[in-house]
Amino acid sequence: MAGLEEKLCPVCFQEAMEHGECRNCGYHAEESSAAKDYLAPFTILKEKYLLGKSLGQGGFGITYLAENMQSGLRCCIKEYFPSGLLQGRTPDGALILADEENRPEYEEGKQQFIEEACALQELRENISVVDIRDFFEENGTAYFAMELIEGCNLRVFRKNHNPKQTLKMALQMLFLLGSSLAEVHRFGMIHGDISPENILITRNGSNVKLIDFGLSDTDSYSILKHPAGTLKYASPEQQVPQTTIDNKADIYSLGVILEEIIQTTHVKLPHVHKIIRRCTSELPAQRYTSTDEIIHLLHSKNKYLPYLSVLLITILTTGGLLLGYHWGLKQNVNRYSQSTNIYNQIVQQAQHITELRCQKLYDWYDSITTQDSLSLWLKEYNNLVREVNQQVDSILKQNISPSAPEYHLYKTSLNKLTENIWIDYFYKNQNKLLTSPPALKIHNE
Repeated sequence: MAGLEEKLCPVCFQEAMEHGECRNCGYHAEESSAAKDYLAPFTILKEKYLLGKSLGQGGFGITYLAENMQSGLRCCIKEYFPSGLLQGRTPDGALILADEENRPEYEEGKQQFIEEACALQELRENISVVDIRDFFEENGTAYFAMELIEGCNLRVFRKNHNPKQTLKMALQMLFLLGSSLAEVHRFGMIHGDISPENILITRNGSNVKLIDFGLSDTDSYSILKHPAGTLKYASPEQQVPQTTIDNKADIYSLGVILEEIIQTTHVKLPHVHKIIRRCTSELPAQRYTSTDEIIHLLHSKNKYLPYLSVLLITILTTGGLLLGYHWGLKQNVNRYSQSTNIYNQIVQQAQHITELRCQKLYDWYDSITTQDSLSLWLKEYNNLVREVNQQVDSILKQNISPSAPEYHLYKTSLNKLTENIWIDYFYKNQNKLLTSPPALKIHNE
């Protein structure tokens, strides 16, 4: 194993390391952020997750890059690690408490960590919430496996883009996160730590993801001290111990982030400034009652831009890109050639089903006459995307056993196929989507 570890890259997990550099992805060994608290690279958890490079540490957790050895797909593993309660690790990775008197607090936090993972699994259809795929206990602590999002956080995005690009992303972010948070709040959850570091923007800039629901449904206000800077985005009531918080705390944080971006662009958007002022009111009662209200206001003030932004919400609900798919497929598809014919037939069925749904939706769009009809269209778009996913998944299960090694690879490939069809139809119809529906314009005139 020692020889293999010398060649194995902790980022792309290919045997391509030579003289401290990966020939495949360009990783340099000096980039490693290993620390005494981190599990060593190439540690195996749950007999299936091979850990790679550590991605960072917060006040209560450490995140690692990892590969699922069963599927060949990369993911992230988050470890419950409340550093303030711990002394370190044993050589085999088990956590050591600094004081046994802290055991009840440690166990309570671990249980909250597990409950967070369970709750987030219920939100897998929410495109702007990080996808939790597995959770388990080991080393006296808890872990969950989540999707790998290739991109950067909002703060890094701002550094690498000009103010105009950042403003465009901010407005798209507000639509995407606003819609997703509305669902999160209806589900009874509060994020509690919305900040630029916890908003990830995908590499192609088409989606945003909210991560670190570590403060969801918890009274552990001391966590707000980690990482530095979070307090800037925390609502006033969050900074008072034993104060009950609700969804308006998240609305406050969104407002602060948007205000920060607007100030750097020097663009005058009166309606947006008005929204910001209400979001960031000191008194929760004076803020919006839901993010749905914010989205509605943006729709009423921006007649054209929202069609594109909100449409992205529904397009991206096709399951998202399971990043790392290409690596897994290249490594494994040859081993499953016996089911290729069946898979190709499923591909044809999936393509036919998706194209029929797309055509139905865009034919309907031309007949929209009211704003209410437009809202129903967007809702139906979302419903049909999910219906297609469910129907294609059902066809796959009927033909290939979910326990077959190739099943998850095929499922990922089919999700990608249907997603591309939705996107292709969007681009074919983007001109009319960037203006009001034809029948609605005539009706308004």
